[in-house]
Amino acid sequence: MEQELQLALSGLLAGFTYALVAVGLTLVFGIMGVVNLSHGAFFALGAFVTYGVVQWGGGSFLALPVVFLLSLLLGMGLERWVIRPVRRHHAVVAIVTLAVAIFMEQVFQLVWGPDYHSIPRELPLVGFMGTTVDLQQIAAALVAVALLLVLFGLLRTRIGMAVRLVAQDAEGAALVGIDVPRVQTVVFGVACGLAAVAGNLTAFAHSIYPAMGRVPLVMSLAVVIFGGLGNVHAALVAGLILGLVASGVSFYVSPEWSYITMLLVIAVGLLTRPSGLLGRVGRRD
Repeated sequence: MEQELQLALSGLLAGFTYALVAVGLTLVFGIMGVVNLSHGAFFALGAFVTYGVVQWGGGSFLALPVVFLLSLLLGMGLERWVIRPVRRHHAVVAIVTLAVAIFMEQVFQLVWGPDYHSIPRELPLVGFMGTTVDLQQIAAALVAVALLLVLFGLLRTRIGMAVRLVAQDAEGAALVGIDVPRVQTVVFGVACGLAAVAGNLTAFAHSIYPAMGRVPLVMSLAVVIFGGLGNVHAALVAGLILGLVASGVSFYVSPEWSYITMLLVIAVGLLTRPSGLLGRVGRRD
């Protein structure tokens, strides 16, 4: 029972982490039609900023607003000054954002060095109904759920209506008075902030090193494709499915097989549902 509970908690935390990163990535694709290859570097930024705050005597959860605001501002600046001038050239955007990711990795290495770092758990393991429960995992998963609920709630407001309208028809949105460039900038910044928050929430569970954002980038791209390009709800479902699969395979088989198994699941899913997990692909301009 204890093993199954820990397995479920690990799977849910991994799933919500994938969902946080992937939802931001699919929002950017849905509203701008581009893929941000620096997304994983923002995940690493969240982990490194958390590590820095902990080193200065703060806590990882206290670092959460700092991580989000810093990544939000950096993401908005990246979209405004780097991506917007070349946005209509998708191959150039991919190259530019990949260069940004490499640059950020070099900055991490210069500031924190090439070594692996870790942060201590702030919350203990406790006994519950004859099993051991990891309160840190539960707290991280609850924060991820709360953020996703806030995000999906905002998408149902007038702000979300503007975002959806820009994603469906940017020219039409501009005609009805929506500031399309501003919406795109804010959405890009929020997506980067969500990726960084995912890095913050899982910093206690992984080694922190400059290139740590590469695997989350690849997996979030896989989640986005599995769920359906531009479909935020499908990205959430796909993230949870793949997180639970990865946790189960890591426990019962081997951690080395977890990513291979997830890619096999994605391949089978795309063969059976080419339009995505929930059967539709988000529209974009």
